[in-house]
Amino acid sequence: MDNLNDAQKQAIVHKDGPMMVLAGPGSGKTTVITKRTKYLVEKYGVNPRNILVITFTKAAAREMKERVEKMLPHLDSSVKISTIHSFCMRLLREDIYVLGYPRNFTVLDSDDARSVLKDAYKLMQIDVKAYSYASMLSYISANKTEFVSPSTALDMAKFDEKEQVRAKVYAFYQKRLKEMYALDFDDLLLFTRKILNMYPEIRFKWQKKFDYIHVDEFQDV
Repeated sequence: MDNLNDAQKQAIVHKDGPMMVLAGPGSGKTTVITKRTKYLVEKYGVNPRNILVITFTKAAAREMKERVEKMLPHLDSSVKISTIHSFCMRLLREDIYVLGYPRNFTVLDSDDARSVLKDAYKLMQIDVKAYSYASMLSYISANKTEFVSPSTALDMAKFDEKEQVRAKVYAFYQKRLKEMYALDFDDLLLFTRKILNMYPEIRFKWQKKFDYIHVDEFQDV
């Protein structure tokens, strides 16, 4: 606890119930999470396998793993530390079958997603200069994360020709992904959310795995 202020100490020793930490960049949030993990294991006797640490970027997850490894050299691999997307991938590899997808589903990277758009543009004779791939993928992502379906997007765009084009590409994109049993990065989050909401028995299974969940950069996740 050396060199920690009172608020940091309070966050580290907190045992049960939810807790939110608000602090600016460089104020030691990552340090608090790693030291809290160590404290739970050594002071409260929590099984490290029942601790999950979620971060947003791969770099942050790597840094967290390195810190925990130094603090708990014999137990670091037991604490589950990953990005939110990696955790969702892990869950889906086990349970996506309930949505009619195989466990060996494909995950599209940005190049794969652009390839699907290229097929759509070719079929619909769309000029990439008028609708860049980046802007189209942003449009698709915004709709998906706001739970706007392709049919709803098309209905909303009925008085705007450019928006109609985007909505039609969105519909093509979703249809192609389903045919391929493929998920993009947004789908990793959305499919996980859907399963946890729709299937209480699966939600309970994953709830039983973890007694403590720490989320770094919660506003991004």
